[in-house]
Amino acid sequence: MKDIGELNQLYAEADGAGLELFAEMRNNLLLVSGQHYAKKGSQFWNKMRDDQNIPREQKLRLVKNHIQKISKIYKNNILSWAPGVTVSPKNPSELSDVKAAEQHNSVWEDIKTQHKLKPFVAGLVGDFVDIGEMIVKMGYDYGSGRFMGYEAVPGEEGATALDENGEVLTRPVFAGAHVFEKVYGFNCLTDPAAETFESSRYVIIRKMVVTKDLQAKVTDPEMKKKIGDTADERYKVFQGSSGTYRDTKGMTMVREFYFRKCDDYPEGYYYITCSGAIMFEGVLPLGRFPIIYRGFDEESTQARARSIIRQARPWQAEINRAASKIAEHQITLGDDKLVLIGGSKIAHGGTAHGVKAINVTGSAPVVIPGRAGDQFVGYMEGQITELYAACNVREDSEEKVGGDVDPYARLFKSIKDKKKFSLYTDKVEGFLVEMADLALEYAKEYYTDDQLVPAVGRKEMVNIPEFKKSDAMSTQIKVEPAEDDVETKMGKQLVLNHAIQFIGPSLDRSDIGHLLKAMPYGVDGGAFEELTMDAENATNDILALDRGMSPEVGADENHDYILKKLTNRMKKGDFAFLPPQVQQNYRTQRDQRRQILAQQIQQAQAATAGFIPTGGYLVGCDMFVDVGGGKTPKRARIPYESLNWLMQKMDKQGTTQKSLHDQSMGDQAGVGAATQPAIDDAQGAAGARPPGGINGVIGMGASQPPPMMAAN
Repeated sequence: MKDIGELNQLYAEADGAGLELFAEMRNNLLLVSGQHYAKKGSQFWNKMRDDQNIPREQKLRLVKNHIQKISKIYKNNILSWAPGVTVSPKNPSELSDVKAAEQHNSVWEDIKTQHKLKPFVAGLVGDFVDIGEMIVKMGYDYGSGRFMGYEAVPGEEGATALDENGEVLTRPVFAGAHVFEKVYGFNCLTDPAAETFESSRYVIIRKMVVTKDLQAKVTDPEMKKKIGDTADERYKVFQGSSGTYRDTKGMTMVREFYFRKCDDYPEGYYYITCSGAIMFEGVLPLGRFPIIYRGFDEESTQARARSIIRQARPWQAEINRAASKIAEHQITLGDDKLVLIGGSKIAHGGTAHGVKAINVTGSAPVVIPGRAGDQFVGYMEGQITELYAACNVREDSEEKVGGDVDPYARLFKSIKDKKKFSLYTDKVEGFLVEMADLALEYAKEYYTDDQLVPAVGRKEMVNIPEFKKSDAMSTQIKVEPAEDDVETKMGKQLVLNHAIQFIGPSLDRSDIGHLLKAMPYGVDGGAFEELTMDAENATNDILALDRGMSPEVGADENHDYILKKLTNRMKKGDFAFLPPQVQQNYRTQRDQRRQILAQQIQQAQAATAGFIPTGGYLVGCDMFVDVGGGKTPKRARIPYESLNWLMQKMDKQGTTQKSLHDQSMGDQAGVGAATQPAIDDAQGAAGARPPGGINGVIGMGASQPPPMMAAN
């Protein structure tokens, strides 16, 4: 463990090593905002505007701020091509992995909504481009989030604490929430000996906190005395928008030391100090390092990074100088001048119809045209072109001509443009992946069921244990960048359109529903819920069975579909390693569904024991009846209602046959065995039984036509 003296020594060394870098970062903010020169008072600029002749010692200093445009180009492109994060199952064939990934995605979307992470990430990308580094410190605070009410303050020996009036002391209770704290690069210090940020043994975060608020968090009276607004505790805070510094009166500098896992700190460690004492310390929560970092352009043997503005500054300085010279020439030599030759005089000659006239005595004057500084324009334009080329944004600075109507041509062109910024988009994507990974691990550890239900939805309440018991994210599920930019979405949409066009008619309703939900530009919400509800019900039942539960079997469920899912799950390689009771639950569930499906088939075939209607006109059929006695067979004539009844029964029977043919052979045999006794009873009551038993009913047997009918 370290004392306050050792920690202050580490801080002094890290601060001294980063002075030059921190000054550059602050200067970058001034350049982006357009403050390229030392700030002058308003009297200086008034004098520059009013004076006709500018003394040599005074120079015009104009700013043509192309740096801010280049900065915006980088920010827009990075935000367009690094849109977000998605959680994918480590093993897509494992239903529990798939469900865990879906729930993690739901929780992550809820976190993004609650904490407004979209503008927060945009601000981080702004720091990434302007300052050269994007840094965020993450944690979980039980003292924030939704207000839950009040609880009694515990006293000594388990009793409730009382106030001076003998009443119970209470304190507010909150649900808890994630903490996403943006850290500017010049307020983050690293080990001077480190060659990369990840190899730095420790990271120090400094910030100013209101002294009274800091004292309220400390319970030790002696510690409160060491926290104060003294001269040593104050420092100037830089304001990038104005380029000025403000005093920090009434505030105290807090230094947060975070040590990575090492021999001294196997689980990591943190210290929160002021200059005179250690206020808080402990092991890192969950053993995870809470600071996530990415640098724009790293330099070898250095732990920190530089901004693109570092490369742009020389060209921007030349552009400003050329623009200033142009303005200087326009002011000093801009107006035309008359040169009078020896004794010549000019006088006002009046006006005629708006035309001014002058009277000249002697030789006509010579007119010297004014100068607009055109000799510097070419040089300045050349510097602008070089600046955009050096920053690799030349194409973005030119006007793009539209006209591409082929979606595939647009897709390939977008891929070509994206390659220019892939180095930086990959860094931002990796940053977002780490941030989502840590946020989800905090949620899995600290969220209560009351917090998870709004995130995953009430219909997923039964699967919350899948989220809680999922293994470490590095082994169970994986967090990866989401390719959700416009071009990638368009590519996915085109592929799915082709899939539905060619294979759509052969797919089940549930499969079509999954395809429609997978479309990037599909309709969200419950538009396709009826197409996917069978798959969702089957998934919930299988997950419940894996947890050792026995879900209730309803008569109105789609047993055809669920039976196929159950059979597929029981054929998985890991099924044999499940507990015996879980395997038995699967078999019981399958037998129950087979029985219900058999009953449904019985009901569909029960009408075979009834009477055949004989009404309607006679319809001739291409069938001939042997009337006997050596007479010629006659064409059969059957009442219309009889034929209509027969066609309806055949339709019902065909539907039943199709549903059974979709099952495995084992399920077909199971359903057939359960159906056979009832069919025998029904046929016995009617005095007839189709050949082949149940196979004759469902179309699997070889039934021969009666001998009295012969096909034409």
